[in-house]
Amino acid sequence: MCKKSLFILIIAGITAAATILLKSESARSQVRDNVNRGMAAAKNKTKQDEDKYLNEKTGYSDPQDIDDNKMVSEGAVNSVQYFNNTQESGEEPVKSTHKDSSK
Repeated sequence: MCKKSLFILIIAGITAAATILLKSESARSQVRDNVNRGMAAAKNKTKQDEDKYLNEKTGYSDPQDIDDNKMVSEGAVNSVQYFNNTQESGEEPVKSTHKDSSK
């Protein structure tokens, strides 16, 4: 009976400490970052590995990647529909904030 009571007391203490320590958003953010770093270390993945994958994936739509092609086609249709709707309603389309250096 003593071991069971001690176990419950330890669990209650850990729970109380976690509740107090994770009260603020910054503390939760730090814990989340540390857990993510630990998971990446356990999987032997580095930031450079992830960046390499994203750089290969960005801007290239592989013909065999159905999900990626669907996303690209939906994005193209969405922008055309937006432009057509603004033209029909007589509104001015939203201008880009990107400064064109060719002018």
